[in-house]
Amino acid sequence: MQNPTDIKVIILNSIFAFLCLSTTTFSCTIFVESEIISKHYAFIIGSILFCFATLFSIKKTTIYIDSATISICIFIFILLTRIFFSPTIINNTFTLLITAFIILYFSLKIASRTYLNYLKSDIIIIFICIVQAIYGLAQYIGWLQTNSVFPIVGNFDNPAGFAACLAAGFPFCLFFIQKSGWEFYLGIIALFTISSSIILSGSRAGIIAIASVSIIYWGTQCNKQQLKRYYKYIFFIFTILIVGLFLLKKDSAFGRILIWNNSLDMILEKPILGHGPNTFMSRYMLYQADYFNKNSDNRYTELADNILHPFNEYILLFTEYGIIPLLLLFFIIITIIKSTKQINRFILCLLSISIFAFFSYPLRYPFTMILLAYSLANLKTKTIFISHPEFPGKIITLIILISLCTFSFRDIEFEKKWEMLTRQTITKNSQTLLNKYARLYSDWNGNPMFLYNYGAILNILKEYKNSNNIMFECTKFINDYDVQMLIADNYYNMKQWNMANKHYIIASQMIPNRFMPLYKRMLLYETVQNKHLSLYMAHIIINKPVKIPSNTINKIKHDAQMIINKTQY
Repeated sequence: MQNPTDIKVIILNSIFAFLCLSTTTFSCTIFVESEIISKHYAFIIGSILFCFATLFSIKKTTIYIDSATISICIFIFILLTRIFFSPTIINNTFTLLITAFIILYFSLKIASRTYLNYLKSDIIIIFICIVQAIYGLAQYIGWLQTNSVFPIVGNFDNPAGFAACLAAGFPFCLFFIQKSGWEFYLGIIALFTISSSIILSGSRAGIIAIASVSIIYWGTQCNKQQLKRYYKYIFFIFTILIVGLFLLKKDSAFGRILIWNNSLDMILEKPILGHGPNTFMSRYMLYQADYFNKNSDNRYTELADNILHPFNEYILLFTEYGIIPLLLLFFIIITIIKSTKQINRFILCLLSISIFAFFSYPLRYPFTMILLAYSLANLKTKTIFISHPEFPGKIITLIILISLCTFSFRDIEFEKKWEMLTRQTITKNSQTLLNKYARLYSDWNGNPMFLYNYGAILNILKEYKNSNNIMFECTKFINDYDVQMLIADNYYNMKQWNMANKHYIIASQMIPNRFMPLYKRMLLYETVQNKHLSLYMAHIIINKPVKIPSNTINKIKHDAQMIINKTQY
């Protein structure tokens, strides 16, 4: 029996609270992508601290091994093997995040049966979700400002992250309304604020997740007769909800269909082993370009955009790692369902994350990963055997933690230096700045956005050849519209007209609704005095429908009209 005043209980729950709080609120301006990167490092450092505390708090380590744990270990082993033996450089932060998740999962699995107090941990999760939900509601009302184009994002970069974290915490609130006294009222407040925030955020994945979880929870509270009486009505209401959400953002829904269709082509090309870790960002847009090259006039043309994630974690897994990890993942899910005797908050949390993962990217956000590890670690499944890692196991764990700390601080130092460089003023003679970028490039941590930034700086300073050298390196990790446009601009400035035209065409095929590639091609043809093709591009620009009006597009259309008028006279 746990003693609530035990110092070890206090320490572990305090670190758990810090871990949850920092991954939802921490945003440090010393990083370029502060709202995301800050939370990633908070998760890594917090997981290391929790593992350290678990290692030194518990004298006799006991790990209860079940079929789900074995499957999870095999799944993780496959992912890590593919990462470490990848022919291309993998983002250090990505590898650190996976390692942090592993150590957090096993630490929670050990601590949950000894010193981690369930009630306190659940209260921590609920309290943080309430605070985040209220913060989001204050943004929506206008009491707090947001740096995003969206009216409600909380402490995240977009509504998807905000809703994913709240949806993952939602099941813990449901089980608090079963209690009495202050716990009941806490559950009611949490359910109201979280539900309102998710609905107002407009996150369809979040709405579907909490609706599904609520229905299943309600089913556990009803007898068989009540379920038989009401299941038809529930099915009807849920169908109406899905259709309504689809029609609410119809263009966005069709956009997802386009992405999943092109992702399927990627899967069919390499179904067994996949394309490799972190390859979706470097290859998907080429498939989208090929699709529009073959289907130039269809309903999806106006919906196309830069895509770095398929908005489905299962498709991402299948695309990058192949069918074996995906089948193993489904085996884990089936194993959990079969071995679970009753529906509890941990099962519903996993369900909420799983549903959200069909329509978005919840695993991008550390708080969701924490609740995933917490729920997996606390599943009550049939134990196959019990492991007691002794002294050597602790030494190995300690070595892993020290190594993880070392790599983490090196990664943080790189991101800090990069952010400092982005703040420096660019002048025509910025050799010092270029030297600093070159030195930082030699210590590159695998973040592809650094390569794009470096290439863009070289372009601004008219180092066009060097810029393209970096940009072609960038295409191995991220290859989208912006990358292709920068490559094309470099070739244009080097007067390599054919190569410039080639990459403008690729950019245009990637996102057909953009005007800039067409405009650049028109100017290119004007420069090489190909009046026929220049006039042809001008007519295309004039007749092209405008997706989002802007002064830039007005100027482009004006210049195109000038070319047409000049030709007529």
